[in-house]
Amino acid sequence: AVEEYGIGTALVTCSALGPVEMAAIREGLPVRALKIDELKKLALKDRMPALALTDTNNLFGALEISMLCASSGIQPIIGCELNIKINNITGPLVLLVASKEGYKNLLDLVSFLYLNPTPNHDSLCVPFDYLKDRTKGLIALTGGVEGVWGQLLSISLQNDAKDQKV
Repeated sequence: AVEEYGIGTALVTCSALGPVEMAAIREGLPVRALKIDELKKLALKDRMPALALTDTNNLFGALEISMLCASSGIQPIIGCELNIKINNITGPLVLLVASKEGYKNLLDLVSFLYLNPTPNHDSLCVPFDYLKDRTKGLIALTGGVEGVWGQLLSISLQNDAKDQKV
């Protein structure tokens, strides 16, 4: 259970269905679904100064988590996991709001997803060229090996390995 470990940091994610149940995530610990009120209690118990919320390609849970945090004295950190496309590689990139300008930039990026669908409507993604001009006030988490930068690094390392003569 999460209570055994404490949750020094929490990254909360929710689906398009809304933040009825959320997952508290901490590197190296098991993930389990938490009701939003339970998450608030754990954050208060562990004296966490802030909680981050990321939705996938939307900001549906931002208002609810902001109201919950504000009523509890916890700083809300709003964010979004966006699909980013560089060349032919698409992968997740978590963006956290660090300022008012960052919030405006994140709203712009999320709006772009829905106002500019891909030609075959197969997936929502933001081209890197669009993202790179809208990064001020945002903190990016790379998405690990499945993120777009992890994938690009893997391809680069594979190409470097092919170039080596053994």
